[in-house]
Amino acid sequence: MRKLIILSLMAAASSVTFAKCAAPTDLVAVPMQAQAWLQSDSAKVSVNINGSVNNAGLGSLRQSMLVNLNKIVKGDWHITNFNRSQDNSGLEKVYATAQLRLPNNKLGAIRSKAKALSKPGIKYQVTNIQFIPSQMQTQATKANLRANIYTQAQKEILSLDKAFPNQKFRLFSINFQPHAGISGIRPMILAKTASNAVPRMNVGNKVTMNAMVSFQPKRQGPGQGGSMGRPSRHARPNRNQG
Repeated sequence: MRKLIILSLMAAASSVTFAKCAAPTDLVAVPMQAQAWLQSDSAKVSVNINGSVNNAGLGSLRQSMLVNLNKIVKGDWHITNFNRSQDNSGLEKVYATAQLRLPNNKLGAIRSKAKALSKPGIKYQVTNIQFIPSQMQTQATKANLRANIYTQAQKEILSLDKAFPNQKFRLFSINFQPHAGISGIRPMILAKTASNAVPRMNVGNKVTMNAMVSFQPKRQGPGQGGSMGRPSRHARPNRNQG
């Protein structure tokens, strides 16, 4: 009998501890959304380099690549691919790809400049001009969207406190969707054309960020609860969607 009483007390203590750690269920969950246009006024330029040299000239070819790329247009060039092989005659065949990002006003005549650098044994060719936002622009836009949702959450707390004056609400959690959706204009790619003229334009994509924001009323003393009582979990439509 004594053992039974001790076990009962231990079980009761365990249940009390669990109750203290249990997640609250009296939450108000509100879906929120923020949108913005992600503008890009620059382009990612890709240049292919094909060369054939003997083994002794391989080192000088590597050194001349960046020099010649900066003759096409000065900028922060990056070699993104470099392959070499040997043909039946013993010559080293080199294939490389270089990229950089350029503003619109520096895109003119780059194809003709690349062609002028080409000569027997080496060829430079602009293969792609793609108007897409940079990673830095994308992250900055997402940060602004998160700040927008934070502001919406603050306004929602004021609305809840006004609707239920005997309850004081606080922010409980914000669950962002793993990836912000990007839609709208597809990245513009300028294929090789006879003309070197590049149209001046800003290309935009619409970025949408969704989040589920939960609010919890602060605990009230006995007899101080408002008409809301223990609010059940529900969702309100987001006025800022669309």
